[in-house]
Amino acid sequence: MQERLKIAVFHDLPSGGAKRALYQYCSCLSSGGHILDAFVPETADENYLPLDDMVTRKLIYPVDSKRILKRLTEKSNILVRFLAFHMDLYYRNRCQKEIADDINKGDYDIAFVHHSAYTQSPFLLRYLSVPSVYFRPGLVIVADRENVREKYFLQQIARDYGVKLA
Repeated sequence: MQERLKIAVFHDLPSGGAKRALYQYCSCLSSGGHILDAFVPETADENYLPLDDMVTRKLIYPVDSKRILKRLTEKSNILVRFLAFHMDLYYRNRCQKEIADDINKGDYDIAFVHHSAYTQSPFLLRYLSVPSVYFRPGLVIVADRENVREKYFLQQIARDYGVKLA
């Protein structure tokens, strides 16, 4: 019998193919009896293929930069846009640190981290202390090769893509 895992799922994706891939993975994991919790910044699109039916709970975190940036990016000055871009990075980093802190406190077996459409590699990866799998189409990185549960999860992904593991 397969062990049930408690999995924290993170994504910051718009609608499209990457969100569809995340949806399919979550559907398979959920139907396999695993417990999924979703951690999502408000910048992600949760209207397209929402994860609500597959997750036990979904937490949406505010990215505080939205109001400030809207006003700043309306200006045409390149310096103002440059500063707005860096402020947005700062606020996204702060939001994802908060998400990572909540995941670390949540007694999760593994974190399934999907890429961010904005930064590709999410900031929260540097703050997670739980075993993590970072997924983006065409790339899977295992953060802790010694963890049995993580190896199991990687084997599942490898089977889906028909890849042999070393």
